[in-house]
Parts: sequence; C-alpha cells; structure tokens
Amino acid sequence: MNTKVRRDDGRVWLAGVNGWSPAEKPSSVHAAQEAIMRAVGEDVAYDYLVGVSGLAFRMQVSKTNLCPSSPHSFCGRRCVARSTESLPWQVRVFELKPDDRDRSAGGAEV
Repeated sequence: MNTKVRRDDGRVWLAGVNGWSPAEKPSSVHAAQEAIMRAVGEDVAYDYLVGVSGLAFRMQVSKTNLCPSSPHSFCGRRCVARSTESLPWQVRVFELKPDDRDRSAGGAEV
C-alpha cells in the first residue's frame, strides 16, 4: 500500500489508504481499523478485529425480523471497544456529524 502520513496546520491523516468492499467486509468500522493498521505496517486482520470485538458472534433482532443494521458495530450493542483496545497503537476516536465537518475542533472525542 502506498500510504503516507500527511500533516497540515495541526491536522494529521493517512493518504492513500485503500478501501474495501462492503460485501466482503460488512463492518465498516473494523474494515477501517484494518486498513489503517495495515497502512502503517501493522499485521492486524479484519477477521481478528470482528472476533475480538464480539461482532462476529452478535445477532440483533427487531420485532418482525433480523435487524438490517446488525453488521454495524455502533448499532445496538456497541462492538468496537475491544477491537480498539487490541490495536498495537493508542487510539482516540472522534465522531462528527456531516454538517460539522468544517469545525476546527475536529468533533467530539468518545
């Protein structure tokens, strides 16, 4: 992967991180964790992350059928803390609403 750490006026990001297919990796959160870790040279697999987080073993139901949002680790019972804790780097998560993207503070830390 041709990834580079970029810095500009207090912002830091990885440029060149490859995407993934939702059909192949339905948990976008864990797929992003894998992509970033691989981009910085860490051997962290998607399957490991969904397993250690508990998402691989979770099933959510609604009143009439299976919940269509079950693959998302933030929907219902959040299945992201353990995968984040298992990463070989310290992580700070920032959540931001689409209409807040221009805020200089960068979102709310969780």
